[in-house]
Amino acid sequence: MKGNEIGAVLDTGIMAGSSTLPIDKKWVKRDQYFNSGVILMDLKQIRQDGNLLTYFIDIYNKDYKSHVKYPMIDQDILNMIFKGKVCYLDSKWNKFTNYVREVEVKILPGIYHFAGDNFINYSHFTDLDKNYLELREEVPWESSIINSSFLKMLHMEDYRIDQLQRLVHHLAKNKKKIIFYGYGSPSLQNLIKIIKPHGKDYFIQYDSENIGNEYIGLPVKGFASLKHEEKGKFIVITVAEAIGELEKINLEAGKDYFVANCLATKDQGGYVL
Repeated sequence: MKGNEIGAVLDTGIMAGSSTLPIDKKWVKRDQYFNSGVILMDLKQIRQDGNLLTYFIDIYNKDYKSHVKYPMIDQDILNMIFKGKVCYLDSKWNKFTNYVREVEVKILPGIYHFAGDNFINYSHFTDLDKNYLELREEVPWESSIINSSFLKMLHMEDYRIDQLQRLVHHLAKNKKKIIFYGYGSPSLQNLIKIIKPHGKDYFIQYDSENIGNEYIGLPVKGFASLKHEEKGKFIVITVAEAIGELEKINLEAGKDYFVANCLATKDQGGYVL
């Protein structure tokens, strides 16, 4: 590995524009951030270099202790520990299926990285997905995984239809104000194109960075704006990560708020399972 301690593949999501705390803080360069799903390690060299637990604690005390609201993701820590000690491998050795599915309909040599069943796109089912599910069938503790996966998919579609029907009912009956929570989500952006917001609608953002600006022609307000709205006169369409904040102010799912990821299709950025 050319004298480096590990071999790894650059993270496809980060290279495509996703972010994480070390990237935002410029602790690790975007074009050097690797994915930890597949790592080749020179254990002898790593052990000679120091103790990983000690490195972990040092990074926590130096960088993460003052950023407690951010998750301390293992992949982020590994990128910080092994910064400058990485031999970057060809991307075929860690191929995220959600990125290569459209271009690799047939299986090619390499290592395919399935980051959970949610990344199976049943509307574009490929040999990759079929082989993944068939391999899981061979695991002793898995019971009819293919059938259960498709059942989960059907349940999710039923739930999506139910949520869409509820949303249409609320919008058609009273023409309620629509408040969008958390921009940047593909599912939210696609729903905005479909719904076509009007003058009273707006975005809310929990942090103060973008408050007072506009996004897609709509004003951006603070989360506190919700407390001044009359319940029953508005609907929040939100990203899933914000559900907890909405429920803290007693908003109900399927009535006061709807999750964009559950309304949109997979191709629109929504959930599959």
